[in-house]
Amino acid sequence: MIGTYVVSHDTLRFDSQFPPVRGTFNAKSGATTPAVFSHATWTRPLPSGASTATVAEVYPTADSLPMNLLRMYVQFSAPMTVGDDAEKRIHLLDEKGAIVDKAFLIAAGGQELWDPDHTRLTIFFDPGRIKRDLTPHEALGLPLREGRSYSLTIDSTLRDAHGLSLAH
Repeated sequence: MIGTYVVSHDTLRFDSQFPPVRGTFNAKSGATTPAVFSHATWTRPLPSGASTATVAEVYPTADSLPMNLLRMYVQFSAPMTVGDDAEKRIHLLDEKGAIVDKAFLIAAGGQELWDPDHTRLTIFFDPGRIKRDLTPHEALGLPLREGRSYSLTIDSTLRDAHGLSLAH
């Protein structure tokens, strides 16, 4: 982890350069490693103010996309929170407004694919639905079908790097 630290007597204070991802810090008292935690806390200030982060663009930007499209990119106007379950907040809707079930690949462990600045998210269509003779393709078919219209929705509950919901 990148950050700064200060040692004072028997206390170590570490300040991360980036906000912590929720649920990733674990300190065990009495660990067998050389560093033994007698007390560990990790705090993140509650967000305040109004967010200005928006979805700036979705790529590709063409009016017509191939049925075997494998990935899309969502560009945000500001850095976003990593590990915020983005795949649960982005939905593909068909022309009737119904969610296309299991359209996107959810990586093991909820791993999200952000650029280094945390402003561009890569989302993958489930390749199992695109490639023929695989169970997801046989059961659900292609996520995108010729001659149909789709919408990509991104919930405003997706949070920016400060923990604030999207402005738009």
